[in-house]
Amino acid sequence: MTEAFLVIATAAVIAVGDEVLNGETINTNAAYLARELNKRGVRMAYHHTVGDRREAIAEAVRAAILAVDLVLVVGGLGPTHDDVTAEAVGVALGRPLEWSPLVDSWIRARHGTGPGREASIRRQSTVLQGADLLRNPRGTAPGQRVQVNSTWVVLLPGPPREMQAIFETHLAPWLAEFGQAPVVRDTWVSYEWGESAVAHLIGPLVNGQHPQVGLYASPGVVEIRLEGRGDLPDRRSLAVERAGAWLEGRFPGRLDHHERTAPRAEWIVTRLKAQGWRMAIMESLTGGLLAARIVDVPGASAVLPMAVVAYRDEAKVAMGVPEALLQREGAVSAAVAAAMARAIRERAGTEVGVSTTGFAGPEGGTERYPVGTYFVGVAVGDGVRVRRRQLGVERQGVRSGAVELALALLWETLEHPWATSPGEAQRSTG
Repeated sequence: MTEAFLVIATAAVIAVGDEVLNGETINTNAAYLARELNKRGVRMAYHHTVGDRREAIAEAVRAAILAVDLVLVVGGLGPTHDDVTAEAVGVALGRPLEWSPLVDSWIRARHGTGPGREASIRRQSTVLQGADLLRNPRGTAPGQRVQVNSTWVVLLPGPPREMQAIFETHLAPWLAEFGQAPVVRDTWVSYEWGESAVAHLIGPLVNGQHPQVGLYASPGVVEIRLEGRGDLPDRRSLAVERAGAWLEGRFPGRLDHHERTAPRAEWIVTRLKAQGWRMAIMESLTGGLLAARIVDVPGASAVLPMAVVAYRDEAKVAMGVPEALLQREGAVSAAVAAAMARAIRERAGTEVGVSTTGFAGPEGGTERYPVGTYFVGVAVGDGVRVRRRQLGVERQGVRSGAVELALALLWETLEHPWATSPGEAQRSTG
């Protein structure tokens, strides 16, 4: 059993292998371990990657022992000459290696013996002296666990299926003995505000006795991630719950909640079906990306009879956008976005029309609407909602941002439709 006075609150992963260091192999092991440790109340302090060099491995282990409660060294436990992790960790800890007849028997029971295998069996059976040995259910190299003062060091094989099997079989039950409350994460998403604006709006959450708050931005999307300890009886976090309630009540604008909300495209398709409505899409800037998001949802054909890419002005005119309007306002404008949404709705005979237009760059743009400016429109009945945004990112980022904004505006319109008269036909918001 684990000694009661010990606590495992923080961890580090040291990934070993030239193939990982050089980017030839993606380090999925670190992501898996971070997720699983969080569930068990252990925060990941950092990931570190080193090549197959004894000195680099030993140095990384020495530094980690001083920084965290649990050091997970992954990879380099195989039978070949460049598998030097056990030796390097032994040097770092001042702990010799010894041959284990138990591990030898495990390997032979699983794989038997044969010509040329004796050396590899011997190598993988040589472990840290006094280590707790963790049998590998899916391979040969065992896990090894040793205690250094108040820190634990665990060696795990690199193949993901083997590493995960050892974690699930041995480490998960062991960590449960420490009784740590899980790390709870909650994510809220804004598709309307930029990162700096969101940071300003949630300022009160960042200061004072609140959960850890992080912002993660991608084109057209800003995630607000709340993190705290699961201190309630059902393992939820009181601090995270209170912060979420504050966001719901105080944030000016729509926030989607990952735990409570279906993916937007799925919700849109479901809502259209429930209302007996269909929609049509005319894309310029996004070139089919918006339609692809809808079509990814099974059953989308029931609500999306038509989606077209009208990239050039003549294509927009062919679909019903007035040529005079294009010449007067320009293809990238609120008026043309509204006209595109109306035109495709009328052409397809649907209840809803959606449009995207903008300057993705690197060429184009005007003094009024520089590169990175885009408009989306949603038409329902006689009304049209139009939104304008501008992103200072690369071409693909602008296009992705327009898709996210179109989905957000479509969701908003379906959730809060309006009754309009001809005089209320266009509603444009900045």
